[in-house]
Amino acid sequence: MDLEAIKSNIMLVVNKTIDWATSPQFYAQCGMIILAIAVAYFVATILIKYIPLLRDEPKPGKLYALRKNIYQVNDLLFPLFSILSLSIAIELSVILVQHSWLLLVAQSLTVVIMLYVFIAHFIKKQLIKSLIKWIVMPIALLQVFGWLDDVTRFHVTKICQKI
Repeated sequence: MDLEAIKSNIMLVVNKTIDWATSPQFYAQCGMIILAIAVAYFVATILIKYIPLLRDEPKPGKLYALRKNIYQVNDLLFPLFSILSLSIAIELSVILVQHSWLLLVAQSLTVVIMLYVFIAHFIKKQLIKSLIKWIVMPIALLQVFGWLDDVTRFHVTKICQKI
């Protein structure tokens, strides 16, 4: 491949990216992401404000361990409601603008953030936490972006070629 062909391919990708980034579908999806995140934040904030189990750190007493776990869940509310509101936005986007890939990326990132928050709050052993962060999280990231099958297939092919 010569330099001119590479330059032509790069310009083609740049032009397509600019065309898409200035399209109404792109702006509609950006607006839906902002709205979905705002709704999720509002709902999570209201729940934490008005539900004492989520708002106030529990004091030792009856069912202390359960109340403490419920209290710790309040950090998961925003990512959880973000995932739910983005799911609704994805369905609306498919109906209204026939595109939803940007919303899917946002939802996937939110899933990864929720997993990270869950690990940080509920996994206490440092070794297990490190294993999950360095092994499970990359696998989960590949899965939510739909790349896990391709990466696995690539590595299996490379292994088979060596045998």
